[in-house]
Amino acid sequence: MKPDKLGEETPDVASFVDLFGEGHHIRLPMPQAEFLADPVFHFYENRNVDIPNEWLGLAWREARFREAATFELLRSIGAVGDFDLAYSTLTKLGQGLSLAQATSLYRRIRASALRLESKWRSQFIRAFPLAVDDLPEPVTEDAISLHILTLGDAEDLRQLHVALSTIPAVANVIHADGHRAFGLIREGGVNTIIMDPFSTCDIGDALFMIFRVRFEFPEIVFVLFIHPEELEKLEAELHSANAPGSWAKAGSLTGIEREFFRTEKSRLSHYFRLPKGAAPYGFLENLPDVVRQCQTWHRTHAEKAGVRNSYKYDVALSFAGEDRDYADEIASKLRGKGVRVFYDSYEQADLWGKDLFVHLHDVYSRKSLFCMILVSEAYLSKMWTVHERRAAQERALNERDNEYILPVRIDESELPGLSCTIGYINIRRGVDTICSLFLRKLIAVYRELP
Repeated sequence: MKPDKLGEETPDVASFVDLFGEGHHIRLPMPQAEFLADPVFHFYENRNVDIPNEWLGLAWREARFREAATFELLRSIGAVGDFDLAYSTLTKLGQGLSLAQATSLYRRIRASALRLESKWRSQFIRAFPLAVDDLPEPVTEDAISLHILTLGDAEDLRQLHVALSTIPAVANVIHADGHRAFGLIREGGVNTIIMDPFSTCDIGDALFMIFRVRFEFPEIVFVLFIHPEELEKLEAELHSANAPGSWAKAGSLTGIEREFFRTEKSRLSHYFRLPKGAAPYGFLENLPDVVRQCQTWHRTHAEKAGVRNSYKYDVALSFAGEDRDYADEIASKLRGKGVRVFYDSYEQADLWGKDLFVHLHDVYSRKSLFCMILVSEAYLSKMWTVHERRAAQERALNERDNEYILPVRIDESELPGLSCTIGYINIRRGVDTICSLFLRKLIAVYRELP
């Protein structure tokens, strides 16, 4: 140490390197209560803070922190393909999670990124070496394991449960009803549900549960355990104006949920079915084929389901300030229907202090399922809209098979770099129509049924 002009000691270069050298960072003290008040912020944004393992374990009990961490892991694995980033997050969680919590997290990730398991499993084991004996066996692409939940109360269903437990492709089969069933689904331990809708206490409850699960967990495949003639009764119930039970509660759903349920009705006949058969236990001869159908579905669709669940926004709006009135109306209507919208007015707190050049590039190139651009003469001349457009076009170039950019024409201006064959929607068609068309496109992505 060297004295300065006032006689006080000033760190020399060597001391400075010792303090701030490679692998070191400033460790700021923080009370436990402050961390637990907003663990998501401190875990992801305030990286200069050392977080004790005990605090992480407490935070993990809170659904908001647990879901945020799971979402970021799925995004890293599925949408970004950045397995090193996923490992960094897992390592930071470290010993803060119990073996049971680590195993539950593994099952949740696998439920949405099954086909990528061989690529991220090793990172998970490196981060949680003590959990290796408690983790389920890896599933290869050619041997998808089914984790089946059976729903209903018929004798045939009990016999089905016994038969499923003897099939090698079935890793486990559980029977549950009501809240316990949803608990198992949310824990990520289920990828296939076999339901006898007519053996539940209320057919309306059964229908509502089918569509609720399909909406929240599109990676789960449903099999209807049903007589052929019962399917007609089920479809009639869907279109009944006086549907009983929980089905009547659909009136309280968000706009996007109502649209999903409405369009899903016509698809019920496309669900996998296990016919009960005329003879007792006649379903047994069809069971191996249905199991293979479910394996094929998971093999084909599991990776896409993981990607779909890993975006922070359903749509990012890009527009010039002169067109803000249109943008505000579109954002408000979509948000009111349950759509996750990136709109700068909704993000003021999050944007405050960020490097906007980097952050906006990340939003428009990685974090949104769609990008809606309001094309106008003013849009073409702004520095920030040019930056947003280039980020969106970078994404579109890398995903040529996806309809990522959705242009809305405010005037006759042409968007540079956009093929003349890409379809526009004119603002003159009205904001309600534009939002309705977007909802249909979004529903088509959210629904990946056989």
